[in-house]
Amino acid sequence: MAKVYLSLGSNLGDRRDNLQNALRRINTLENTEIKAISSVYETDPVGYFDQNRFYNIAAEINTAQSPSELLSACQKIEKEMGRVKHFVNG
Repeated sequence: MAKVYLSLGSNLGDRRDNLQNALRRINTLENTEIKAISSVYETDPVGYFDQNRFYNIAAEINTAQSPSELLSACQKIEKEMGRVKHFVNG
């Protein structure tokens, strides 16, 4: 198992619930377990300022997934939760 740190952020809808939902989904990934979660930090957007403020957290996980498998799984979670990219780095 590898130790991995993920950063998560949400600036739409119920931001706290979005983060909790994402964490629940990450914790159900095969051979993956959340070990620790940071406090929630509210931050200003970067780059494109005409958007809501973000809630951000970091999560320490242990996983047997490869980096590309984990990235694909996290991107699938984002898509299932309704994320739509409207612009580069959005």
